[in-house]
Amino acid sequence: MRLLAIESAGGAAGAALLSDGEVLAEEWIEESLAEGRLLVPLIDRLVARAGSRPSDLDVVAVDLGPGSFTGIRIGVSIAKSLSFALRIPVIGLDRFDLAAFQAGETLGDFAPVVDTRRGAVACAFFRRAAPGEAAVRLSADLSLSPEELARRIEESGGPLTLFGSGVEACREALSRFTDLRFAPAELALVRPGTVARLAALVHSGRDLSPLSGHQILDSSQSDALAPIYLRKTAAEERLARGSPA
Repeated sequence: MRLLAIESAGGAAGAALLSDGEVLAEEWIEESLAEGRLLVPLIDRLVARAGSRPSDLDVVAVDLGPGSFTGIRIGVSIAKSLSFALRIPVIGLDRFDLAAFQAGETLGDFAPVVDTRRGAVACAFFRRAAPGEAAVRLSADLSLSPEELARRIEESGGPLTLFGSGVEACREALSRFTDLRFAPAELALVRPGTVARLAALVHSGRDLSPLSGHQILDSSQSDALAPIYLRKTAAEERLARGSPA
């Protein structure tokens, strides 16, 4: 099985090609604002470098978010188009499930936290009981203010590890906690290879019920692939308030 994975929910973008459980190639673009212009040529390059053609692909997978509105929209659109054009299934994955999978050495209760701007962060809470075990979800994906996150942590009542770009955005609200642990922020920056590996497990039929859920659709249903947005865009919020766009 040859699986193409697309990651663009975090602002930057990239892709990976996996075959029979092994990541053959992975490439990353640091220029977040240019991802729409550069992501398709990157995918073409990646597939060619692995000695393949688009017609050799069996599955395409994508990070559905939450995260960058623009990045999610671009990644999901490309995944839908490839699924439809190549007549292959498409797998959509939750960004926080991906972050939990990527943070495989993080034990106990933990939460990836992403800065979504405009005074809010997105996060989800997980628990991993022992090394090598899958993480279990303790919450749905959440959009919270820093103070709401602090209250949620108080209610949890136990040791907690946080990581991701949202930690810095919540630094003041979190300063009253003395028992929080912090892992490197990079753990929440999902790599394309992580998308590929988790999508391969989904495709294999492995029971991933402890996680939030995923979408797997055949090519005739690919247009139903749904991005994960936890809040309205800035333009939608202005429209709801009756302010000019």
